[in-house]
Amino acid sequence: MTTTSTEELASDDVDEAAVAAYLRAHPDFFQRNPEVLTALEVPHRPGERAVSLIERQVAQLRTRNADLEQRLSELMRAARANERVGNRLLGLGRGLLEADSIDAVLATVRETLLSDSGVDEVALRLLGGPGTGEAAEPGRYLDP
Repeated sequence: MTTTSTEELASDDVDEAAVAAYLRAHPDFFQRNPEVLTALEVPHRPGERAVSLIERQVAQLRTRNADLEQRLSELMRAARANERVGNRLLGLGRGLLEADSIDAVLATVRETLLSDSGVDEVALRLLGGPGTGEAAEPGRYLDP
């Protein structure tokens, strides 16, 4: 059975009696299609002036459910983005661990920045010698 939105159905295409007959013939319909049941709005009887507490609760729960679904979608998008960043950092860490010289470290950092950040050029400047406390050569850059 395909799902069709109410906008796609013209009122002439669906006969209330046919829907009622179908539901009577298939009493498990809402068990097989719970999303349809949650979308239904069953108002109180015409002429009653009181607002049903159950209707009010259901309306609030539907609103809350929609908000939670939206928040969950946002969290999932953030989780996917964080996973991509984590994988990039993991790749950089592996490359740095495999580097056997300062030049290999610089090349790994440069390649990672170029491939992951989407920039055209990367330049790195060394500010101090490794572990010596001395200044590196003035203006030493990694060639672009």
